[in-house]
Amino acid sequence: MKKMILYFGIILFVVILVLILMVIVIFLQKNNYVKTNSIDSTFTEAKVLNENSYLGFLYLQSSDFSDRTLSKLNDDMPGNAVTSDEHVTGWFFCYPKDTDERLLTQMVITGGDYHVLGIKVGDSIDSATKILEQFGYQNTKSENNPVFKGTYEIYFQKYDIMIVLQRNIDQEIINKISILTEIK
Repeated sequence: MKKMILYFGIILFVVILVLILMVIVIFLQKNNYVKTNSIDSTFTEAKVLNENSYLGFLYLQSSDFSDRTLSKLNDDMPGNAVTSDEHVTGWFFCYPKDTDERLLTQMVITGGDYHVLGIKVGDSIDSATKILEQFGYQNTKSENNPVFKGTYEIYFQKYDIMIVLQRNIDQEIINKISILTEIK
């Protein structure tokens, strides 16, 4: 009888262990799927963004840095690009994070004829919000900028792409547009 109870206990332990391992494997696969799906969707949306915007550069374009230059770069010193009129600046970071390829993942527009989905510096926040919502971007956050006092930022996100509209606190006119990538 004691042997039967012992065998039953061992079998029960093994079954529970197998079930726990199956749950862990399913959880890990689901998280990887979500991450991969988000990254794939981000690249697809980047094409839409590039086709419907004039950015001076292609968003998520590959850097043309030499291997020597790339070996000197890190997340604190990503390498950058600036348009000839200096109205657009971009920074190259690894995206996705676990790759060595540096892509133009951050851009800031401060003026000129550049636009994001038709939105330019000098446009109203209300009209820009309507355009972003038409393209499927959701307002995720609005806050005073802690670094640049007197400015207010409104964040819109779709997949890993964030578009940030900045304005002065006392105005409803955009004075800076940023495109940022949530690095995963």
